[in-house]
Amino acid sequence: MAETALLARCHWLLKARWVFVAALAGALALSDGGLNWQRHTAPLWAVAAFIALYNAGFTAVERRPKFCVIGERRGVGERIAAFVFVQMALDAIALTVLLGYSGGIGNPIAFFYIFHVALAGILLSRRLCYALASLATALVVAVAIAPLNYGFLSGVIQDAGVRRPEWPFVVAYLAAFACTMYVTAYVTTSVAADLRKRELELVSTAEALRQTSQKLAELEERKSLFMMTAAHQLKSPLAAVVSLLQAAGTAGVSPEKEKEMIARAVERANGAVRQVQELLDLARLRSLDPERQARKVLDFREVLDGVRATIAAQAEGKQVKIEFQAPDRAAWVEGNRDDLFVAVLNLVENGVKYTESGGTVKAALSPADGGWQLVVSDTGIGIPQAALPNLFKEFFRAGNAIRRKIEGTGLGLSIVEQIVRMHGGRIRAESEENKGSTFTVWLPRAP
Repeated sequence: MAETALLARCHWLLKARWVFVAALAGALALSDGGLNWQRHTAPLWAVAAFIALYNAGFTAVERRPKFCVIGERRGVGERIAAFVFVQMALDAIALTVLLGYSGGIGNPIAFFYIFHVALAGILLSRRLCYALASLATALVVAVAIAPLNYGFLSGVIQDAGVRRPEWPFVVAYLAAFACTMYVTAYVTTSVAADLRKRELELVSTAEALRQTSQKLAELEERKSLFMMTAAHQLKSPLAAVVSLLQAAGTAGVSPEKEKEMIARAVERANGAVRQVQELLDLARLRSLDPERQARKVLDFREVLDGVRATIAAQAEGKQVKIEFQAPDRAAWVEGNRDDLFVAVLNLVENGVKYTESGGTVKAALSPADGGWQLVVSDTGIGIPQAALPNLFKEFFRAGNAIRRKIEGTGLGLSIVEQIVRMHGGRIRAESEENKGSTFTVWLPRAP
Protein backbone atom coordinates (compact mmCIF):
# COMPACT_ATOMS: atom_id res chain seq x y z
CA MET A 1 0.00 0.00 0.00
CA ALA A 2 2.82 2.45 0.89
CA GLU A 3 4.62 1.66 -2.37
CA THR A 4 1.44 2.27 -4.36
CA ALA A 5 0.92 5.66 -2.68
CA LEU A 6 4.56 6.63 -3.30
CA LEU A 7 4.25 5.69 -6.97
CA ALA A 8 1.11 7.84 -7.28
CA ARG A 9 2.92 10.84 -5.75
CA CYS A 10 5.91 10.22 -7.99
CA HIS A 11 3.58 10.39 -10.98
CA TRP A 12 2.18 13.67 -9.66
CA LEU A 13 5.73 15.07 -9.30
CA LEU A 14 6.50 14.24 -12.93
CA LYS A 15 3.36 16.04 -14.09
CA ALA A 16 4.11 19.07 -11.88
CA ARG A 17 7.57 19.30 -13.40
CA TRP A 18 6.06 19.53 -16.90
CA VAL A 19 3.93 22.43 -15.69
CA PHE A 20 7.05 24.16 -14.36
CA VAL A 21 8.89 23.66 -17.65
CA ALA A 22 5.94 25.09 -19.56
CA ALA A 23 5.73 28.09 -17.22
CA LEU A 24 9.49 28.74 -17.49
CA ALA A 25 9.42 28.45 -21.26
CA GLY A 26 6.45 30.82 -21.41
CA ALA A 27 8.21 33.39 -19.21
CA LEU A 28 11.37 33.18 -21.31
CA ALA A 29 9.41 33.49 -24.56
CA LEU A 30 7.65 36.56 -23.19
CA SER A 31 11.00 38.04 -22.16
CA ASP A 32 12.55 37.39 -25.57
CA GLY A 33 9.59 38.79 -27.49
CA GLY A 34 8.63 41.77 -25.39
CA LEU A 35 11.86 42.82 -23.70
CA ASN A 36 14.38 41.81 -26.36
CA TRP A 37 16.68 39.91 -23.92
CA GLN A 38 17.47 37.00 -26.24
CA ARG A 39 21.22 37.12 -25.69
CA HIS A 40 20.78 36.98 -21.90
CA THR A 41 18.22 34.14 -21.73
CA ALA A 42 20.12 31.45 -23.64
CA PRO A 43 21.44 29.76 -20.43
CA LEU A 44 17.91 29.71 -19.01
CA TRP A 45 16.55 28.10 -22.16
CA ALA A 46 19.27 25.48 -21.74
CA VAL A 47 18.13 24.84 -18.15
CA ALA A 48 14.50 24.47 -19.29
CA ALA A 49 15.62 22.02 -21.98
CA PHE A 50 17.69 20.08 -19.40
CA ILE A 51 14.69 19.80 -17.04
CA ALA A 52 12.45 18.68 -19.90
CA LEU A 53 15.03 16.11 -21.00
CA TYR A 54 15.54 14.39 -17.65
CA ASN A 55 11.81 14.59 -16.85
CA ALA A 56 11.08 12.79 -20.14
CA GLY A 57 13.59 10.09 -19.15
CA PHE A 58 12.06 9.67 -15.69
CA THR A 59 8.57 9.54 -17.21
CA ALA A 60 9.66 6.78 -19.59
CA VAL A 61 11.12 4.76 -16.69
CA GLU A 62 8.03 5.30 -14.53
CA ARG A 63 5.77 3.98 -17.31
CA ARG A 64 7.68 0.74 -17.70
CA PRO A 65 5.45 -2.22 -16.72
CA LYS A 66 8.23 -3.83 -14.65
CA PHE A 67 9.42 -0.63 -12.98
CA CYS A 68 8.66 -1.96 -9.49
CA VAL A 69 10.69 -5.14 -9.89
CA ILE A 70 13.94 -3.57 -11.10
CA GLY A 71 16.89 -4.45 -8.86
CA GLU A 72 15.78 -7.48 -6.84
CA ARG A 73 18.46 -6.88 -4.19
CA ARG A 74 16.56 -3.92 -2.78
CA GLY A 75 12.99 -3.50 -1.67
CA VAL A 76 10.38 -1.98 -3.93
CA GLY A 77 9.75 0.93 -1.55
CA GLU A 78 13.47 1.75 -1.32
CA ARG A 79 13.85 1.67 -5.11
CA ILE A 80 10.94 4.04 -5.65
CA ALA A 81 12.22 6.37 -2.89
CA ALA A 82 15.66 6.46 -4.53
CA PHE A 83 13.98 7.18 -7.88
CA VAL A 84 12.13 10.17 -6.37
CA PHE A 85 15.23 11.45 -4.54
CA VAL A 86 17.32 11.48 -7.74
CA GLN A 87 14.61 13.58 -9.40
CA MET A 88 14.56 16.08 -6.55
CA ALA A 89 18.38 16.28 -6.49
CA LEU A 90 18.41 17.11 -10.21
CA ASP A 91 15.64 19.66 -9.59
CA ALA A 92 17.83 21.31 -6.94
CA ILE A 93 20.79 21.46 -9.35
CA ALA A 94 18.65 22.90 -12.13
CA LEU A 95 17.17 25.43 -9.72
CA THR A 96 20.69 26.45 -8.67
CA VAL A 97 21.67 27.16 -12.29
CA LEU A 98 18.49 29.19 -12.73
CA LEU A 99 19.32 31.07 -9.55
CA GLY A 100 22.85 31.82 -10.72
CA TYR A 101 21.68 33.23 -14.05
CA SER A 102 18.62 35.12 -12.82
CA GLY A 103 19.67 37.35 -9.96
CA GLY A 104 21.55 35.16 -7.48
CA ILE A 105 20.40 34.70 -3.91
CA GLY A 106 18.24 37.78 -4.16
CA ASN A 107 15.88 36.04 -6.59
CA PRO A 108 12.67 34.79 -4.90
CA ILE A 109 12.80 31.49 -6.83
CA ALA A 110 15.08 30.30 -4.00
CA PHE A 111 11.83 29.55 -2.14
CA PHE A 112 11.37 26.56 -4.46
CA TYR A 113 14.06 24.77 -2.44
CA ILE A 114 11.70 24.90 0.54
CA PHE A 115 8.98 23.34 -1.58
CA HIS A 116 11.24 20.43 -2.53
CA VAL A 117 12.47 19.80 1.02
CA ALA A 118 8.89 19.85 2.33
CA LEU A 119 7.82 17.45 -0.40
CA ALA A 120 10.77 15.17 0.42
CA GLY A 121 9.71 15.16 4.08
CA ILE A 122 6.28 13.94 3.02
CA LEU A 123 7.35 11.39 0.42
CA LEU A 124 10.75 10.14 1.55
CA SER A 125 12.52 8.96 4.67
CA ARG A 126 14.00 11.31 7.25
CA ARG A 127 17.52 10.48 6.04
CA LEU A 128 16.78 11.37 2.40
CA CYS A 129 14.94 14.53 3.39
CA TYR A 130 17.90 15.82 5.41
CA ALA A 131 20.22 14.83 2.56
CA LEU A 132 18.19 16.98 0.17
CA ALA A 133 18.16 19.88 2.66
CA SER A 134 21.96 19.63 2.94
CA LEU A 135 22.33 19.54 -0.85
CA ALA A 136 20.12 22.61 -1.28
CA THR A 137 22.05 24.52 1.38
CA ALA A 138 25.39 23.63 -0.20
CA LEU A 139 24.18 24.71 -3.65
CA VAL A 140 22.89 28.07 -2.40
CA VAL A 141 26.19 28.65 -0.56
CA ALA A 142 27.99 27.97 -3.83
CA VAL A 143 25.82 30.55 -5.62
CA ALA A 144 26.41 33.10 -2.84
CA ILE A 145 30.20 32.85 -2.79
CA ALA A 146 30.72 32.49 -6.55
CA PRO A 147 31.30 35.60 -8.72
CA LEU A 148 27.83 36.81 -9.51
CA ASN A 149 26.57 37.07 -13.07
CA TYR A 150 22.96 38.12 -13.05
CA GLY A 151 22.42 37.15 -16.68
CA PHE A 152 19.46 38.75 -18.38
CA LEU A 153 18.56 40.71 -15.20
CA SER A 154 21.92 42.47 -15.05
CA GLY A 155 20.68 45.50 -16.98
CA VAL A 156 17.65 45.90 -14.74
CA ILE A 157 19.79 45.53 -11.61
CA GLN A 158 22.28 48.09 -12.83
CA ASP A 159 19.53 50.56 -13.73
CA ALA A 160 18.05 50.17 -10.30
CA GLY A 161 21.39 50.81 -8.67
CA VAL A 162 21.46 47.40 -7.02
CA ARG A 163 24.95 46.31 -6.06
CA ARG A 164 26.52 43.02 -5.16
CA PRO A 165 25.28 42.01 -1.67
CA GLU A 166 27.64 42.75 1.19
CA TRP A 167 29.18 39.83 3.08
CA PRO A 168 27.26 40.46 6.33
CA PHE A 169 24.02 40.20 4.37
CA VAL A 170 25.25 37.07 2.58
CA VAL A 171 26.20 35.38 5.85
CA ALA A 172 22.88 36.29 7.47
CA TYR A 173 20.97 35.15 4.39
CA LEU A 174 22.79 31.81 4.26
CA ALA A 175 22.27 31.23 7.98
CA ALA A 176 18.56 31.97 7.64
CA PHE A 177 18.34 29.77 4.53
CA ALA A 178 20.09 26.84 6.23
CA CYS A 179 17.85 27.15 9.29
CA THR A 180 14.80 27.25 7.04
CA MET A 181 15.89 24.11 5.18
CA TYR A 182 16.57 22.05 8.31
CA VAL A 183 13.55 23.30 10.23
CA THR A 184 11.38 22.47 7.20
CA ALA A 185 12.97 19.02 7.03
CA TYR A 186 12.42 18.43 10.76
CA VAL A 187 8.81 19.61 10.80
CA THR A 188 7.71 17.81 7.65
CA THR A 189 9.41 14.53 8.52
CA SER A 190 7.99 14.62 12.07
CA VAL A 191 4.48 15.31 10.86
CA ALA A 192 4.81 12.76 8.06
CA ALA A 193 6.10 10.10 10.50
CA ASP A 194 3.14 10.70 12.79
CA LEU A 195 0.74 10.52 9.85
CA ARG A 196 2.35 7.32 8.59
CA LYS A 197 2.06 5.82 12.07
CA ARG A 198 -1.61 6.72 12.24
CA GLU A 199 -2.09 5.38 8.72
CA LEU A 200 -0.50 2.08 9.71
CA GLU A 201 -2.72 1.94 12.78
CA LEU A 202 -5.78 2.55 10.62
CA VAL A 203 -4.67 -0.07 8.13
CA SER A 204 -4.01 -2.52 10.97
CA THR A 205 -7.40 -1.77 12.50
CA ALA A 206 -9.11 -2.15 9.13
CA GLU A 207 -7.36 -5.50 8.57
CA ALA A 208 -8.33 -6.67 12.06
CA LEU A 209 -11.94 -5.67 11.41
CA ARG A 210 -11.87 -7.47 8.06
CA GLN A 211 -10.53 -10.63 9.67
CA THR A 212 -13.06 -10.39 12.49
CA SER A 213 -15.86 -9.91 9.98
CA GLN A 214 -14.62 -12.90 8.01
CA LYS A 215 -14.46 -15.03 11.16
CA LEU A 216 -17.97 -13.96 12.16
CA ALA A 217 -19.22 -14.88 8.70
CA GLU A 218 -17.50 -18.27 8.96
CA LEU A 219 -18.93 -18.83 12.44
CA GLU A 220 -22.40 -17.91 11.22
CA GLU A 221 -22.03 -20.33 8.34
CA ARG A 222 -20.79 -23.06 10.68
CA LYS A 223 -23.65 -22.37 13.08
CA SER A 224 -26.21 -22.65 10.30
CA LEU A 225 -24.63 -25.87 9.03
CA PHE A 226 -24.46 -27.22 12.59
CA MET A 227 -28.14 -26.50 13.21
CA MET A 228 -29.19 -28.05 9.90
CA THR A 229 -27.11 -31.16 10.53
CA ALA A 230 -28.35 -31.46 14.12
CA ALA A 231 -31.95 -31.18 13.01
CA HIS A 232 -31.38 -33.80 10.32
CA GLN A 233 -29.62 -36.16 12.75
CA LEU A 234 -32.46 -35.86 15.27
CA LYS A 235 -35.16 -36.20 12.65
CA SER A 236 -34.22 -39.78 11.72
CA PRO A 237 -34.49 -41.42 15.17
CA LEU A 238 -37.63 -39.44 16.08
CA ALA A 239 -39.28 -40.40 12.79
CA ALA A 240 -38.34 -44.03 13.48
CA VAL A 241 -39.87 -43.82 16.97
CA VAL A 242 -43.14 -42.43 15.58
CA SER A 243 -43.21 -45.05 12.84
CA LEU A 244 -42.57 -47.94 15.24
CA LEU A 245 -45.19 -46.75 17.73
CA GLN A 246 -47.77 -46.29 14.99
CA ALA A 247 -47.03 -49.77 13.64
CA ALA A 248 -47.17 -51.29 17.12
CA GLY A 249 -50.70 -49.98 17.60
CA THR A 250 -51.94 -51.41 14.33
CA ALA A 251 -54.51 -54.21 14.47
CA GLY A 252 -53.15 -57.62 13.63
CA VAL A 253 -49.76 -57.10 15.24
CA SER A 254 -48.95 -59.89 17.65
CA PRO A 255 -48.09 -59.08 21.28
CA GLU A 256 -44.51 -60.35 20.75
CA LYS A 257 -44.05 -58.18 17.66
CA GLU A 258 -45.60 -55.20 19.40
CA LYS A 259 -43.25 -55.65 22.35
CA GLU A 260 -40.28 -55.83 19.96
CA MET A 261 -41.38 -52.62 18.17
CA ILE A 262 -41.79 -50.75 21.43
CA ALA A 263 -38.32 -51.89 22.55
CA ARG A 264 -36.84 -50.66 19.27
CA ALA A 265 -38.71 -47.36 19.66
CA VAL A 266 -37.32 -46.97 23.18
CA GLU A 267 -33.83 -47.72 21.86
CA ARG A 268 -34.12 -45.11 19.10
CA ALA A 269 -35.59 -42.60 21.55
CA ASN A 270 -32.69 -43.19 23.95
CA GLY A 271 -30.33 -42.62 21.03
CA ALA A 272 -32.04 -39.30 20.30
CA VAL A 273 -31.83 -38.33 23.98
CA ARG A 274 -28.15 -39.23 24.02
CA GLN A 275 -27.56 -37.12 20.96
CA VAL A 276 -29.37 -34.15 22.50
CA GLN A 277 -27.26 -34.54 25.65
CA GLU A 278 -24.05 -34.58 23.60
CA LEU A 279 -25.19 -31.49 21.72
CA LEU A 280 -25.80 -29.75 25.03
CA ASP A 281 -22.39 -30.88 26.33
CA LEU A 282 -20.65 -29.58 23.20
CA ALA A 283 -22.49 -26.25 23.40
CA ARG A 284 -21.61 -25.94 27.09
CA LEU A 285 -17.95 -26.65 26.48
CA ARG A 286 -17.74 -24.12 23.67
CA SER A 287 -19.40 -21.42 25.74
CA LEU A 288 -16.94 -21.79 28.62
CA ASP A 289 -13.97 -19.46 28.96
CA PRO A 290 -10.94 -21.69 29.71
CA GLU A 291 -9.40 -18.90 31.80
CA ARG A 292 -12.46 -18.67 34.04
CA GLN A 293 -13.31 -22.35 34.27
CA ALA A 294 -13.22 -23.77 37.79
CA ARG A 295 -10.25 -26.13 37.98
CA LYS A 296 -8.34 -27.98 40.61
CA VAL A 297 -5.29 -30.19 40.76
CA LEU A 298 -6.20 -33.87 40.46
CA ASP A 299 -4.56 -37.23 39.94
CA PHE A 300 -5.23 -38.32 36.34
CA ARG A 301 -5.02 -41.96 37.46
CA GLU A 302 -8.28 -41.50 39.39
CA VAL A 303 -10.01 -40.54 36.14
CA LEU A 304 -8.73 -43.76 34.54
CA ASP A 305 -10.00 -45.79 37.50
CA GLY A 306 -13.46 -44.26 37.09
CA VAL A 307 -13.51 -45.04 33.38
CA ARG A 308 -12.35 -48.63 34.04
CA ALA A 309 -15.23 -49.21 36.48
CA THR A 310 -17.78 -47.64 34.11
CA ILE A 311 -16.76 -49.51 30.94
CA ALA A 312 -16.09 -52.91 32.52
CA ALA A 313 -19.61 -54.31 32.07
CA GLN A 314 -19.89 -53.13 28.46
CA ALA A 315 -16.51 -54.61 27.56
CA GLU A 316 -17.32 -57.89 29.27
CA GLY A 317 -20.66 -58.14 27.51
CA LYS A 318 -18.97 -57.72 24.14
CA GLN A 319 -16.06 -59.97 25.12
CA VAL A 320 -13.46 -57.25 24.54
CA LYS A 321 -10.39 -57.25 26.75
CA ILE A 322 -9.59 -53.98 28.54
CA GLU A 323 -6.07 -53.14 29.71
CA PHE A 324 -5.21 -50.06 31.79
CA GLN A 325 -1.62 -49.04 32.50
CA ALA A 326 -0.66 -46.18 34.83
CA PRO A 327 2.51 -45.10 36.63
CA ASP A 328 3.04 -45.86 40.30
CA ARG A 329 3.34 -42.20 41.22
CA ALA A 330 0.56 -39.60 41.02
CA ALA A 331 -0.10 -38.02 37.62
CA TRP A 332 -0.99 -34.48 38.67
CA VAL A 333 -2.93 -32.37 36.18
CA GLU A 334 -5.05 -29.25 36.57
CA GLY A 335 -8.57 -29.40 35.23
CA ASN A 336 -12.18 -30.40 35.59
CA ARG A 337 -12.56 -34.01 36.74
CA ASP A 338 -15.98 -34.53 35.14
CA ASP A 339 -14.92 -33.22 31.74
CA LEU A 340 -11.71 -35.27 31.70
CA PHE A 341 -13.76 -38.34 32.66
CA VAL A 342 -16.09 -37.72 29.71
CA ALA A 343 -13.14 -37.34 27.33
CA VAL A 344 -11.37 -40.55 28.42
CA LEU A 345 -14.64 -42.50 28.57
CA ASN A 346 -15.47 -41.47 25.00
CA LEU A 347 -12.12 -42.71 23.73
CA VAL A 348 -12.26 -46.04 25.58
CA GLU A 349 -15.94 -46.56 24.79
CA ASN A 350 -15.28 -45.95 21.09
CA GLY A 351 -12.51 -48.54 21.24
CA VAL A 352 -14.91 -51.10 22.70
CA LYS A 353 -17.69 -50.16 20.29
CA TYR A 354 -15.59 -50.52 17.14
CA THR A 355 -13.66 -53.63 18.23
CA GLU A 356 -14.97 -57.11 17.47
CA SER A 357 -15.34 -59.80 20.12
CA GLY A 358 -11.98 -61.16 21.20
CA GLY A 359 -10.22 -57.84 20.50
CA THR A 360 -8.31 -55.63 22.93
CA VAL A 361 -8.51 -52.00 24.04
CA LYS A 362 -5.55 -50.49 25.89
CA ALA A 363 -5.26 -47.24 27.80
CA ALA A 364 -1.70 -46.40 28.87
CA LEU A 365 -0.73 -43.30 30.89
CA SER A 366 2.91 -42.17 31.03
CA PRO A 367 4.97 -38.98 31.52
CA ALA A 368 5.99 -37.18 28.30
CA ASP A 369 7.26 -33.72 27.27
CA GLY A 370 6.81 -32.19 30.71
CA GLY A 371 3.22 -33.45 30.96
CA TRP A 372 1.18 -36.65 30.85
CA GLN A 373 0.40 -38.70 27.78
CA LEU A 374 -2.58 -41.03 27.50
CA VAL A 375 -2.55 -43.52 24.60
CA VAL A 376 -5.83 -45.31 23.88
CA SER A 377 -5.46 -48.02 21.23
CA ASP A 378 -7.68 -50.80 19.96
CA THR A 379 -7.67 -53.68 17.50
CA GLY A 380 -10.96 -52.67 15.91
CA ILE A 381 -12.16 -51.84 12.41
CA GLY A 382 -9.86 -48.82 12.10
CA ILE A 383 -10.44 -45.59 10.22
CA PRO A 384 -9.79 -44.99 6.50
CA GLN A 385 -6.90 -42.59 5.84
CA ALA A 386 -9.18 -40.25 3.88
CA ALA A 387 -11.42 -39.85 6.94
CA LEU A 388 -8.70 -38.89 9.44
CA PRO A 389 -8.62 -35.11 8.62
CA ASN A 390 -12.36 -34.85 9.38
CA LEU A 391 -12.38 -37.10 12.42
CA PHE A 392 -12.95 -34.35 15.02
CA LYS A 393 -15.67 -32.49 13.12
CA GLU A 394 -19.24 -32.48 14.41
CA PHE A 395 -21.47 -35.33 13.15
CA PHE A 396 -18.69 -36.86 11.10
CA ARG A 397 -18.59 -40.64 10.93
CA ALA A 398 -16.25 -42.76 8.85
CA GLY A 399 -17.81 -44.67 5.98
CA ASN A 400 -16.81 -48.12 7.27
CA ALA A 401 -18.62 -47.46 10.58
CA ILE A 402 -21.77 -46.40 8.75
CA ARG A 403 -21.64 -49.44 6.45
CA ARG A 404 -21.40 -51.76 9.47
CA LYS A 405 -24.44 -49.97 10.98
CA ILE A 406 -22.65 -49.25 14.25
CA GLU A 407 -24.71 -46.76 16.26
CA GLY A 408 -23.14 -43.36 16.91
CA THR A 409 -23.88 -39.65 16.91
CA GLY A 410 -20.63 -38.35 15.40
CA LEU A 411 -20.22 -35.92 18.30
CA GLY A 412 -18.07 -37.89 20.74
CA LEU A 413 -14.66 -37.04 19.27
CA SER A 414 -15.67 -33.38 18.84
CA ILE A 415 -16.40 -33.28 22.57
CA VAL A 416 -13.09 -35.00 23.36
CA GLU A 417 -11.11 -32.54 21.25
CA GLN A 418 -12.88 -29.57 22.84
CA ILE A 419 -12.15 -30.83 26.37
CA VAL A 420 -8.49 -31.51 25.58
CA ARG A 421 -8.00 -28.05 24.05
CA MET A 422 -9.70 -26.40 27.04
CA HIS A 423 -7.16 -28.09 29.31
CA GLY A 424 -4.23 -26.79 27.27
CA GLY A 425 -3.54 -30.18 25.73
CA ARG A 426 -3.48 -31.73 22.29
CA ILE A 427 -4.84 -34.87 20.65
CA ARG A 428 -3.93 -36.79 17.52
CA ALA A 429 -5.32 -39.88 15.82
CA GLU A 430 -3.49 -42.62 13.95
CA SER A 431 -5.31 -45.47 12.26
CA GLU A 432 -5.37 -47.95 9.43
CA GLU A 433 -8.55 -49.61 8.23
CA ASN A 434 -9.07 -53.13 9.60
CA LYS A 435 -5.97 -52.79 11.82
CA GLY A 436 -7.22 -50.65 14.70
CA SER A 437 -6.85 -47.06 15.88
CA THR A 438 -4.65 -45.15 18.32
CA PHE A 439 -5.58 -41.86 20.00
CA THR A 440 -2.86 -39.95 21.83
CA VAL A 441 -3.80 -37.25 24.33
CA TRP A 442 -1.21 -34.98 25.98
CA LEU A 443 -2.04 -32.78 28.97
CA PRO A 444 0.33 -30.37 30.74
CA ARG A 445 1.56 -31.26 34.21
CA ALA A 446 -0.04 -29.32 37.07
CA PRO A 447 2.13 -26.35 38.17
